[in-house]
Amino acid sequence: MRTYLVYEPDAATPDAAARVALVRDKFSWPALFFTPVWLLLNRLWLAFVIFCAVEILLACALYYFGLQDTAADFVLLLPPLVVAFEAAQLKAFRLVRRGYREADAVLADDLEGAERRYFERREVAPIRRASPAAPLPDSRAPGPVIGLFPERGR
Repeated sequence: MRTYLVYEPDAATPDAAARVALVRDKFSWPALFFTPVWLLLNRLWLAFVIFCAVEILLACALYYFGLQDTAADFVLLLPPLVVAFEAAQLKAFRLVRRGYREADAVLADDLEGAERRYFERREVAPIRRASPAAPLPDSRAPGPVIGLFPERGR
């Protein structure tokens, strides 16, 4: 079974069901081996800029400290490894910035099964938005005081 994160558009539009996005939560091999290209193809511009800056800074630090080639290769492999592990979260972050919200997480064998499960569950029990929080009690109101001080606020 695979885990899919479901993102819905925030605005209630007639085509909201058609704009639902599912992101599979998994390690991304293409993101590991072709990190800059993968970031650009997935339109993760900010992540691409940060990735390039980190790689350049690491390369400069390795050159400055004079690390051996093997150690330098392992250190330069760390940023692509982080991107590969966090690929699904980077995609989710992009969706949230575009006005989507996380609606659900679905377990299914494939994308089509995940869509089917999500929409079946959605028809049975629609997702409820959180109600506004209840007001907090007034701290100046008289009441029992717990602790060493006989009055509130001291």
